[in-house]
Amino acid sequence: MLYNRAFVPSYGFGGTTQNEELTARLNLPLSRRLSSRSSFAWRTNDPLTLGDLSLRSWWIEESIGYNVQPWVRMEAFYAGTRQTIDRPGGLMTRNRFGFQIITVKPLRIR
Repeated sequence: MLYNRAFVPSYGFGGTTQNEELTARLNLPLSRRLSSRSSFAWRTNDPLTLGDLSLRSWWIEESIGYNVQPWVRMEAFYAGTRQTIDRPGGLMTRNRFGFQIITVKPLRIR
């Protein structure tokens, strides 16, 4: 789990913002070849100047995978995002579902 708080200056557009972010990740082996990965992140961006809009965001990702061979992995995944800004129509959501095949070729450095 990771928590981060930062003050970020912006010289060309807007002003200084206070950013807070909380991230959690979990890798879980279910069996010798089956495993699951999950992550969640929440972030808030608050401007320090009066009248500017604040942004709230969260991301969630989940995948479950099966190792067919040491160099081939099949995964099914879900990824969801949501961002909100304090104005009319300021909500954006996106959901992705999918399947992917990952191949890896080991490389030795001599």
